[in-house]
Amino acid sequence: MGDYNAVIHVDDRLNGAEIQEQETRDFIDFLFETGLTELKTVGRKYTWTNNHIYSKIDRAVVKGDWMIRLPHLEVIVLDHGFSNHSPLSTTFDNHPGRRARPFKFLNHLTEHQEFLDKVAKGWREPVSGVFLKSIWQKLKNVKTEMKLLNKEEYNAADMRISTIRSNLQEAQEQMRLPGHDPALFDKEKSLKIDLEKWVKIDEMIARQKSRMKWLKLGDSNEDDIKEEVLKFFKQLLCKAAPQLLAVKLSVFSNGPKLNRSQQLQLINPITREEVYVAVKDINDMKAPGVDGFNIYFFKKAWPVIGNERMQKVMDTLVDRSQSAFVPGRLISDNIILSHELVKGYGRKGISPRCMLKVDMQKAYDSVEWIFIEQVLVGLNFPTQFIQWIMQCLKTVSYSILINGHPTEPLNSKKGLRQGDPISPFLFVLVMEYFSRVLKSLGNEADFNYHPKCEKMNGGVKSIQMLFDCFHEFSTTSGLSANRDKSSIYFGGVDATVQQQIIKLTGFTKGELPIRYLGVPLSTKRLSELQCQLLLEKMMGRIQSWTAKFLSYAGRVQLIKNVLFSVQVFWSQIFVLPAKVVELIEITCRKFLWTGGVELSKMAFLAWDRVCYPQVAGGPSLARDKQNGNGLAKGTKVG
Repeated sequence: MGDYNAVIHVDDRLNGAEIQEQETRDFIDFLFETGLTELKTVGRKYTWTNNHIYSKIDRAVVKGDWMIRLPHLEVIVLDHGFSNHSPLSTTFDNHPGRRARPFKFLNHLTEHQEFLDKVAKGWREPVSGVFLKSIWQKLKNVKTEMKLLNKEEYNAADMRISTIRSNLQEAQEQMRLPGHDPALFDKEKSLKIDLEKWVKIDEMIARQKSRMKWLKLGDSNEDDIKEEVLKFFKQLLCKAAPQLLAVKLSVFSNGPKLNRSQQLQLINPITREEVYVAVKDINDMKAPGVDGFNIYFFKKAWPVIGNERMQKVMDTLVDRSQSAFVPGRLISDNIILSHELVKGYGRKGISPRCMLKVDMQKAYDSVEWIFIEQVLVGLNFPTQFIQWIMQCLKTVSYSILINGHPTEPLNSKKGLRQGDPISPFLFVLVMEYFSRVLKSLGNEADFNYHPKCEKMNGGVKSIQMLFDCFHEFSTTSGLSANRDKSSIYFGGVDATVQQQIIKLTGFTKGELPIRYLGVPLSTKRLSELQCQLLLEKMMGRIQSWTAKFLSYAGRVQLIKNVLFSVQVFWSQIFVLPAKVVELIEITCRKFLWTGGVELSKMAFLAWDRVCYPQVAGGPSLARDKQNGNGLAKGTKVG
């Protein structure tokens, strides 16, 4: 290990004369004849500098049997300090339990101009076997191409960024000197483009790795941890209920079913376009399968490898009380209704009333497949369509990453997959059964409605009937209430009756206001303090963008498409206080001109001009007091 004063690779020198083959020949021949191999280095790329030229001429070389006995042997290149040469430190960290981490597709590879060519090269290699096995082999071939592309083009992104920053700083310092070379302007521009490119790549890598954090635990603990993790998930996902109550067919008469025309619509031949739409609906950052490929890869590689029906009928089947995931309905409808129901809860002398907030425990993971199948049958879904759905559910398997290594597959016996585009629709149908059960309960003579719906006396008997109804639904579907997270709210109910109801339900007594679907649910008019949540959400979005190189046009798009969308959701429900509207405007104005949350420079245009429509020469940033609160006035009940 030491200063060999020789280069090997074409990128072993920066800012000096281009490396020629004759410079490398003698040292390469020496390594070949002696059977020596250069050790892998980490840290700084270059080991020598005169503050202008950077070279890698210090190395550690070993015999091949060292590499076999000590596979984790590596050399750390330290900071050079006052010397021209960087010290080298050898580590002999030999962990027999350390294993190669499984392949994970990195999204930045899709930005490379040869990405699709590399995918095509791996995908189109001849393979044999049945259909699914051939798909597995094709993905394995693509994996090899992706690993090679990442190694050749994107290795050590952080070191590249450091080098570009250093070169950019050096070029800018030279530009300050009198009589500098005019070519420095082009060099500076080129370096800035390179820096923006590599910073973007580094951010993409960091964003993905933030979802792949491995526990830093010793090998002695890993088996115990693995056993506990597998025990938990096997209990949660791989154990169906031994016995469930059958669904009541009479419940389905409390609402519509599919007619023949709708049934035929669901079993029309599936087109390639429908498959692609389903793929696009999956979130890019959802966890990959055991093969390491996430959905982002399949979206980007679809032109090579790619050679919603239930949504169309949901509005017919689902009761108006459910608005999420149903076309033509808004989730804000539920919030507006809830606000109307809680009005007056804080007043004295009102008629008895109570409201329950029920949190379903592990709802997606707990619902039983047999129940889903029975609901689909009860709603008149065609047999072929039900078979498709059940095939999708019953072929699910999971693998848990522990310290970066996958466990054996766990074959699921119940539950819906998070992130699957069809899961929300199936869960809405699950809750539609509960809605119809509640409708049946409403026909009982002893059950009393909320006072805003029908007459009610706040008696314990109605709550008992409601809980009997929920228990029946629970033993039919597999879903249960999380009593620690569920609450009950009272208005005008006698203290003794309150205690009876709390004892009956096991719920805690809640106090208004609370947060419901991301917004405050209160008995009073919305206050500035309650709007702090909205302002914090907008500030959080801005702070996540401050490190990006954004043009004014880019900031305008973020204000219109992201910040305003957050504000508009609230404005559909509330009339925002004037002070809050003003603070939102100030926040957007600061971000537009400075890219942050502090106004550190003078605005180029008055905000009134910024809000001009495009036809009048402005960016068309609509003002909340003219636009957003108008939504609330048009939709708010009462």
